[in-house]
Amino acid sequence: MGKLSNYKTKRVIGCLTNKLNIAFRSGNEQTGWFEVEGQKILRVTVPKEHGGSSGSSLSKRVARKVINSLRLTNEEFDSLYECPMSGTDFRKKVDNLIKSGKL
Repeated sequence: MGKLSNYKTKRVIGCLTNKLNIAFRSGNEQTGWFEVEGQKILRVTVPKEHGGSSGSSLSKRVARKVINSLRLTNEEFDSLYECPMSGTDFRKKVDNLIKSGKL
């Protein structure tokens, strides 16, 4: 099982932006979409950091919501966060979910 409470908010957003090309819009929460061929497929919401701490971590509840919104297991998200999983690998997973009718 993944570590759920050790994901740094800033790093999660950077990972999702750089690897998955998710463009987050600002507000009370940062929300973005993973798109396939211009179609919005998966919506991801990450709350803004509070208190100006650049080292703040996602709560377990929020981490679980982010992982679920990406249709990943804890281990797969760990792989995406720690870098073994590329954006291409994630796209293949989403394509398989689409083909199987789960998305």
